[in-house]
Amino acid sequence: DYLGLEDVVLVGHSMGGYVVYEYVRQFGCGKIKKLIIIDMSPKITCDSKWRFGAFGCYDEKSLLQDIALMSCDFSKFLAEFYRKIFRGCSDGNEDTADVFAPDLENGTRTRPLISLWQSMFTLDYREVIASISVPVAYIHPQDSIYPAGAARFVSDYASAPVKIIEYPGCTHMSPVEKPIETAKDIMAFIDEKQ
Repeated sequence: DYLGLEDVVLVGHSMGGYVVYEYVRQFGCGKIKKLIIIDMSPKITCDSKWRFGAFGCYDEKSLLQDIALMSCDFSKFLAEFYRKIFRGCSDGNEDTADVFAPDLENGTRTRPLISLWQSMFTLDYREVIASISVPVAYIHPQDSIYPAGAARFVSDYASAPVKIIEYPGCTHMSPVEKPIETAKDIMAFIDEKQ
């Protein structure tokens, strides 16, 4: 409002996808032209009725185990998490924790991150999807941490057209693995006439 922006395109990858969902929840799509979600389920935690969350099986028990690990060794947690979501982190790379979580041994720095993780994994944006009234592109990597059903759910329940863009041979980190292709696909979707 302050900048007088209209026809804004919001792009969110992973947690950024949740920022997009939250924006729609709070403000609707009135000033939005298009949305682009890169590999983010509207609900991360699985339960008996929802199997399209993280890894198709990440449940409340998994969340509590991860919070316990974060509390005692956040660097180890992050290293293990990145090994699961990004092919570039091999199990034999002992420096992974230093690359992705440098200087996180101080508890005052990790507590907000643990709270963020817990909050993010308890949110549920499935009802928000129905209020999406602008075109959406959902980029879904082949080796996503989310089952393809998450993309189909967005496509089936949004009030506007959803284009699912598959990325063969990519992980959750597809924007890092294929930055040029990702940028081209985003620009092509923005330029598409609806």
